Amino acid sequence: MSFWSNAKEPLRVNRFLFTGLGLDKIMIKSVSLPSFDSDMSEHQLMNHQFRLPGIGKWGDLTVTGVAKRSDKFMRGTSYNSTSAEPHRQTLGKGNVKSPVAGLPQIKLLNAKGQTVQTWTLYGAVVSSISYSDLDYSQDDFVTVEVIVSIDYASIN
Repeated sequence: MSFWSNAKEPLRVNRFLFTGLGLDKIMIKSVSLPSFDSDMSEHQLMNHQFRLPGIGKWGDLTVTGVAKRSDKFMRGTSYNSTSAEPHRQTLGKGNVKSPVAGLPQIKLLNAKGQTVQTWTLYGAVVSSISYSDLDYSQDDFVTVEVIVSIDYASIN
């Protein structure tokens, strides 16, 4: 009997959607989920030593895709997903979208294509874009690697 027989189906790495940041112009091949690190600080009190968590930091994401012929997402586009008011996108004269509207998201899907988990990326900014090397001896696709820095992420 398998370990998940009494539980829900486990998440699969090949069932996901990535939306936002203007990256819909490339065919996304892989996305790394956000990582979280916390520095540990050590404190000594008499004969005891304690470790306490320090300030946490969210790691960068790597989005890898296949460049299409009409790939022009680098030209004249601002990739900052926040506006002057944190975590809200404005729609003109005083209209404000919901806090997660327009923010980049990673949606994990089940076998039926339904969203089972959503990672919302706040303060996402493209920090690096690099293309693959060209080589006459290979017949691979031209890939694009985009590094995305985030302030924090939430999981729903």
